[in-house]
Amino acid sequence: HSPEINFPNFQNKESVSMGLKNHLFMLVKGDKDLAERLINLQKQKNPGHPEKWYWEKVIYDLERH
Repeated sequence: HSPEINFPNFQNKESVSMGLKNHLFMLVKGDKDLAERLINLQKQKNPGHPEKWYWEKVIYDLERH
């Protein structure tokens, strides 16, 4: 397969596990629009991370507050 799959910035939503997605959706009470907004906000504030990082960051921030 093509080498860019292993490239750290080559990430998409599929790299985020269902468990992680379900955890976030549970925290936002199933509000997918809110989840998407929070993730996009993190992408603007912290560019260049893998997709999974943003999901984990949003979950961390939600649980901390």
